[in-house]
Order: sequence, then structure tokens, then C-alpha cells
Amino acid sequence: VCEAAVKSVLLAERGITGARGILDGKFGFYSVFEPKSDTTELLTDLGTRFEGINSSFKLHPCCHCAHAAIQATISLVTEFDLEPDSIDRIDVSLNQFDYDLVGQAVPNKLLPETVPDAQFSVYYTVAHAAIARRVFLDEFSVDALHDEAARELAQKVHAEVSPELGTGDDGRHPTKVVIHTTDGSVLERRLAAAKGDPSDPPSPQDLLDKFRMACRFAVKPVSPDAVDTIADSILNLEQVADMRELIAPLVPEGSLLGSGHADHA
Repeated sequence: VCEAAVKSVLLAERGITGARGILDGKFGFYSVFEPKSDTTELLTDLGTRFEGINSSFKLHPCCHCAHAAIQATISLVTEFDLEPDSIDRIDVSLNQFDYDLVGQAVPNKLLPETVPDAQFSVYYTVAHAAIARRVFLDEFSVDALHDEAARELAQKVHAEVSPELGTGDDGRHPTKVVIHTTDGSVLERRLAAAKGDPSDPPSPQDLLDKFRMACRFAVKPVSPDAVDTIADSILNLEQVADMRELIAPLVPEGSLLGSGHADHA
């Protein structure tokens, strides 16, 4: 989307035009996908209000509707140092919208066999959160999908709709997690929204940690020094004179970009 936006601006700058009614025409985007939308809102406070700052950051590679449950679970097992075998039951309360996406008690969510199903399962993600105390790409590998300990714990996770958490129409994902332990303790954590939501934005360190973890899964290995260089450039983007400086650490030796041909790319 961002690439298309930049290209559109560059083409318009050169006098190249396209369909004028692509957004608000009879067969435009809004008529087809949002026929009851109020497009005047798009121009309200134009130039002074920037909705980009209200975007959410996903700290876990799965459906956002499960993020608060993941984080509440990690918070509880970490604070009380719970081992998986000390957990008797985990109750997860969701609003209707989130439940419909990640909480329905159907086979492909209770014991998912594919990565997409796992990403949309609060049973799977909460179980892995309780065991690994994190949910990242490692938790969506083929081995993780068939991890017996996680599958066993997932069967102890129970999801329900809680009217007190609203309908989900506001885009927030309030969640309550209650962990019942084998010694009879009942531990509860409620989150109004997941970390990464505009109401609870991630810190620069949160984003750096995510970036460094993601680099471990790069198709072409990225050295720790290169990761640090890239991170520093992103954090100081205004001082980067040439964007090729940003991607240079990612370019393998011998490639076209790495051999001086980038000037013609």
C-alpha cells in the first residue's frame, strides 16, 4: 500500500493521471465496499489530524484479538512463576467480536493443525504463552504446532463471551484471564487493551526487541552488527541522506545492489 501511494504521487507529479472516480465514483471503492460510509470525515481536520498515530503495533504474529489474552497470561505466569504442570484451568473472557474470531470452540481452534488456524486460536496462543512466556514466530513452527505439552495445556483453556467487555465495535480488545492452579489459587488479570494499542503504545525498546527477534528468521542471515546498524538508521531516519544506507546491511555480497548497480535500480 505504501509503495503504491508513493508511486501514485510520483506519477501525478509527472502529469500521469488515472481514473478520477476510483474512490468516490459510482463503482469506486466506497460504493463497492463501504456504501454507507461518510467520506466527509476524510477531510475533517485535514493537515492537522494524522490518523497514523492511532495505528496499533502487533507485538505477536497472530490475530490481534488474542493479544490481550496472551499478554495477560504471560504477566500472570511470570509474576507468580507458574510452571505449566501447576495450571489446572485457564478461563479467557472476550467480547463477542474477539470471540467470533479466536474463541469459538471448534476443532480447528481447539487443536489447530495449520499455522493460520493457530494464529486465530486463543486456545493455542494462550497455551504457548503460558509455557514459553512469549508468543513469537517460534511458536508457529511445525514443531510448535505438534508440541504435546502445549496441546495438552490448550485443552485446559476455556473461552467465553463476557457482555461486560463490550461488543468490540470500538476496535479495542479488552480481555480477562483467570488462571486456576492445582493448589487452589485463582489468579486474575484484566487488560483494557493489548500492549501495542494506541492507548498503550509500545516503547522504542519493545519495537527494537521485536525487530531483533524477527531478524533471526530472515531468509538470508543478518549479523548482529547489521541489525544494530539498521535499527540505529531507522531510529534516526531524518539523518539518513540516502535510503540505500538503510538497506545496505541487508544486501548479500555479490548481489546487484551490493555491487554498485544500485545507482541504476
